[in-house]
Amino acid sequence: LTPFGKGNARYISIPVSSAIPIPSNIQRDDAICLVETYMSAYQMLNLGRTNRVPFTDANVLIIGGSNPVGLALVELALKEGAKVMATSAKPHRAYLEKMGATWLPNKPKKDFETEKKDGLGH
Repeated sequence: LTPFGKGNARYISIPVSSAIPIPSNIQRDDAICLVETYMSAYQMLNLGRTNRVPFTDANVLIIGGSNPVGLALVELALKEGAKVMATSAKPHRAYLEKMGATWLPNKPKKDFETEKKDGLGH
């Protein structure tokens, strides 16, 4: 994985200085999952960035804040000093708040079903 995407090739040529060895106490598959999750979050934050300006004091809304990439987004945005709001189901509220995010509830399914009936929410 690279900061510019295009990292899902079977083989890639990079400078040795860009390689990070996996510590011997970490399983290869665990390292791959961790890197994939955080690289996806990192790339998403960069897509939302203007002129590479940090998110310091910016309001950042993360929809799906309790899934692996959502949690990585919460953590990375908070590390940049953003004011993070994250949606999730209620059971994840305490964890998101403990991380430092403001929790927002997912829209209840019954309201979504009502909106689906006529497409206008009436």
